[in-house]
Amino acid sequence: EKKDATRKLYRKLVDKNPSLHSSVLELLQKEIQHRNKTGQAEYFHNIYSWVKNKSWEVYEEEEIVEKTQTQTFGKDII
Repeated sequence: EKKDATRKLYRKLVDKNPSLHSSVLELLQKEIQHRNKTGQAEYFHNIYSWVKNKSWEVYEEEEIVEKTQTQTFGKDII
């Protein structure tokens, strides 16, 4: 069953890095909010594909870019 396969795959990832669990949940919430806001909720991957492809990494990278942009904003103004 897909549910069991998803659970096993997720456990395999999270057991190696327990702090990853909270990050994944936070980033999943961000993706859900983004897709609902932009009307793209119907294009959301099924959860097995989302876990298998580590789709949260896209939102993790966006978060890093946003933090970098915020930290550097205004530094070049003379």
